[in-house]
Amino acid sequence: MVQVKRDAKTGNSKGFGFVRFTEYETQTKVVSQRHMIDGRWCDCKLPNSKAGPDEPMRCHKIFVGRCTEDMTTDELRQFFMQYGEVTDVFIPKPFRAFAFVTFADDQVAQALCGEDLVIKGVRPAPGASSEKPVLSTKV
Repeated sequence: MVQVKRDAKTGNSKGFGFVRFTEYETQTKVVSQRHMIDGRWCDCKLPNSKAGPDEPMRCHKIFVGRCTEDMTTDELRQFFMQYGEVTDVFIPKPFRAFAFVTFADDQVAQALCGEDLVIKGVRPAPGASSEKPVLSTKV
């Protein structure tokens, strides 16, 4: 079974979906590897409800809120490389004032959540990729 999540109003993809596998071994193999689909790296994870109670969620991706339209993926990559290896930067089109930055090391992503940073004179809001943006003012 494959299910792509779509916006109810527009019918456009929300950028994620669910796949159900018939064999556990196949699921394990898929989750343990990185996948590129249409030129973008995709994160494959078990849904939160399926993770064991003793298993910590290992998130490599951070949400960066309050981005400005003139910020580029290259600028965000350069900025965040000072903290660790950046494997992907995604700014949605059309522009919606946020981006996602993915690190090779989940510890880097965890350490940056909630940090006070300034990029090009703007104070973005890094957080775990499941967090919602928080309002702030420009510096």
